[in-house]
Amino acid sequence: MRIENLCFSFGERQVLKDFSAESDSRIICVMGPSGCGKTTLLRILAGLLRKDSGTITDFPESRVIMFQDDRLLPHLNARGNVELVLDGTDEENAKTSISILRQLGLDPEMSINTMSGGMKRRVALARALAFKADALLLDEPFKGLDQDLMERCAEIIRQTGKPAVVSTHSEAEAEALGADIIRLG
Repeated sequence: MRIENLCFSFGERQVLKDFSAESDSRIICVMGPSGCGKTTLLRILAGLLRKDSGTITDFPESRVIMFQDDRLLPHLNARGNVELVLDGTDEENAKTSISILRQLGLDPEMSINTMSGGMKRRVALARALAFKADALLLDEPFKGLDQDLMERCAEIIRQTGKPAVVSTHSEAEAEALGADIIRLG
């Protein structure tokens, strides 16, 4: 991925100014203090925000984003939340969702309302991983997970083989992902 002279402002507040970075790594972690523009960068990459100027090249067009907040539907179980993004037959969707949820250590039939924060986070991650996109944009995907679960999830992300940009505050998470680090701020 190559970013050149990226600029973005919210009104008068400049968030990214002439930001440039380049990496040949498949997985990139964006790190920096709160408020430095990590989430903004992911939203620009996802096409949810329009950059003021600059270029982004060498990154797949088909992308899925996992937001900082889980955005799960409480009236659906884990499996139902993952299947929302699938477009196969009911049988194919069930197989895909059950497989990824079990890989992440979750009961596919468990109600969202009875889950801990870390469990909900893994359902959101499962949904992002199940979506048919060529690249992953993950905003603090390991929030609320203990070390073992974080490492399991990082391994699953690596095994997808997909390019990923991950925002994090943790060097340990970047290391578990085997990621290049881009620092903001």
